[in-house]
Amino acid sequence: SMLEREPLAHTLAAVFLAAKTEDEFVSAGELAAAVVESSDEVQRLAFRASKAEQAILSGVGYDLRVAHPHGAARALVDGVDVDVSRIEDECDKLLTTDAPLIHAPSLLAAVACLRVGGCEEKLKEILTPEALDEAKALASQAEPDEDAAALKKIRKRLKRTALWRDPPQPKKRPASSEEAYVPEEGGAA
Repeated sequence: SMLEREPLAHTLAAVFLAAKTEDEFVSAGELAAAVVESSDEVQRLAFRASKAEQAILSGVGYDLRVAHPHGAARALVDGVDVDVSRIEDECDKLLTTDAPLIHAPSLLAAVACLRVGGCEEKLKEILTPEALDEAKALASQAEPDEDAAALKKIRKRLKRTALWRDPPQPKKRPASSEEAYVPEEGGAA
């Protein structure tokens, strides 16, 4: 039961998941700081909320869908003189990492824009300073390996977490001859 566990951590985890779903930039630490006062308690509660997030995802079937950042990238560069196809290529490179599992598509689009260059001023206008700092930090990380072994490893990880496949369908068993034929009672009319 939820009450036997830790309702506060599960509540924060549910709010944290909802924020991720709505593409909001909020951390578990920020949520915990709104509820408890001391920094030690904030860290402990944020950690427990991250563990509760995994429990909630597991409980609801853990079938996540990852949104592609191309739409957000096109919106970011609207009115800016940059090559959209290069930004989309950068978005595709980010999809071969675990970034789509961790970050919102809009942040990934901002990272792609920063890597290509030419839209820094627009990003300063539309992103919060915290989001811009996070995008810059991600953009400065090394690009992912594009060899076959790295892609195979990522594909295996994605299959394990059931991200892009349909949920398994129940197997239909053939009807036995007894189940298929049900004689009418009372004779034919």
